[in-house]
Amino acid sequence: MAVLSLKITSPDGVLCEDTASYVRLQAADGSVGVLPGHAPMLVALVKGKVCYRKDGAMYTVDVDRGVAEIKDNRIVILSG
Repeated sequence: MAVLSLKITSPDGVLCEDTASYVRLQAADGSVGVLPGHAPMLVALVKGKVCYRKDGAMYTVDVDRGVAEIKDNRIVILSG
């Protein structure tokens, strides 16, 4: 089964570096769900939670607004 590589950074350093089977982002225009094989895109993020599923468990990371790049089963989030 394909997985997503997730990396969340802030000015203070790396907040999260993990793999996931599903990631939900809080975009400026609504919630975005990402599964492996998702089309490439850039997403403007609002302050909120990034939720991701790994091995059947859900995890959350609080982020400030920022931007997410989704490409080739990788999600890189730059949070302000």
